[in-house]
Amino acid sequence: MDGNDYSVFSILPPYNNLHAQLIDPNGKLVKTPTNIRLTYEAVADPTGSINRSSAGKTNFWQYAQKLFGLTAPLAPEMGLAGHAMPGTSNASKPMTWQATSAQFVAEGVPITPYPDNPKGKGEKNYYPLMRLTARDATNKVLATADVVLPVSDEMACANCHASGSKYSTAMPKQWAFDPDPNKDYKLNILALHDERHGTKLKASQPVLCAGCHASNALGTTKGTPLTQVLHRKHAAIIETGTAADREACYNCHPGSVTKCLRGAMGNAGMQCQNCHGSMTQVGAAGRKGWIDEPGCENCHTGTAVKFAGQIRQRDAFSYAGGPLRPPADPRFATKTGVLYKASAGHGGLACEACHGPTHAEYPSSHDNDNLMVTRLQGHTGTLAECSTCHASLSSSSTAGPHGLHPLGASWVSQHGDRVEKQGSGACRDCHGGDLRGTVLSAALAPRSFQTERGTKTFAKGALIGCYSCHNGPNP
Repeated sequence: MDGNDYSVFSILPPYNNLHAQLIDPNGKLVKTPTNIRLTYEAVADPTGSINRSSAGKTNFWQYAQKLFGLTAPLAPEMGLAGHAMPGTSNASKPMTWQATSAQFVAEGVPITPYPDNPKGKGEKNYYPLMRLTARDATNKVLATADVVLPVSDEMACANCHASGSKYSTAMPKQWAFDPDPNKDYKLNILALHDERHGTKLKASQPVLCAGCHASNALGTTKGTPLTQVLHRKHAAIIETGTAADREACYNCHPGSVTKCLRGAMGNAGMQCQNCHGSMTQVGAAGRKGWIDEPGCENCHTGTAVKFAGQIRQRDAFSYAGGPLRPPADPRFATKTGVLYKASAGHGGLACEACHGPTHAEYPSSHDNDNLMVTRLQGHTGTLAECSTCHASLSSSSTAGPHGLHPLGASWVSQHGDRVEKQGSGACRDCHGGDLRGTVLSAALAPRSFQTERGTKTFAKGALIGCYSCHNGPNP
């Protein structure tokens, strides 16, 4: 969402999505949820912060009908896609079954970053929690999950467009100097647009930017795409010198406080530009905003024996300003033409189910993001403990995601039999051509095993190979 005021213009409304899948007691994805329903409601995070209601925290509902061409006013707490906030009573809200993806969905929940119980004036929580609950026909609780519904109002347009700004190129003929800072910079932007493009937006408030500029986020198709005009216009101003990293993007995308690039890749030092390219690339004519995005395979290029330059690259492009890098092996690829957030793999599970949401891949730097996966498997990081979903597994199976074998003592004690019968070819895909371990065979948590050669203990991140316990592939 772009601030708490919608009386002047809107780029994006309060609109957030919940997606959930259900695993049955046999470890199978539920694809026909007969007499099963899922609901969501607000729940306090470990700090006590809770966000049940959005009404009264923004004037969005006062202007939603005109902004989005609705036939009737939108009821407070209700979202544009028909899913509402729980409200002050924290009433459970139903999710909708989506058979094509085997997911329960709540699209367009109008959450804001303003908690019900702020500890101080102006306190915000950009990562509030919702509790998802699955129930059967008798209302018996089958499962619960506490998940983050991330939201931010942190768009820093005021850095340049607030009245009195030192940036002359951002100045209309006359600053608005509106006493409400949430309106002031927006009024200046409309005035500047009118002066430079001959429009009459200031006299047409409230204005939906996507009403004149196509947006795949909102499903509008009229005019030059909004992502193109905004990125192309601001690239030379914002993305310069040492600011050509995530800090440039944080001027508009949340943000220097929100820090939405908070997952494993961002915490490893990768920048927005490593995946999305420069602002000029993002604003290139012909690029489809929100759709033309990189896939996992552009950096995760293949196995330990078949990869493109490196097993894991730190940039999705073949060269600066060039095309996306093709993988040498598709083992870690998303489905062709499908974004990571919509891709599925192991047993029909969404990729995000095990790896975490876009920009918040496990482990996240924000504690709330890690709550669910930690509760499920006992530690942060990629959901990799098979016992989370499966009560029992064949110890010789490599049918896990990406060909992963079971993790645990049974595999340690019996994997030798598999190698004797089938050879070590499949092992090399992750443990490396020399079987000494690679990033693909790194321990995802501290582990300790009893072996024929005594107790072997591994720290998180240790590269595990045949030489970790015995004389290479030899007994």
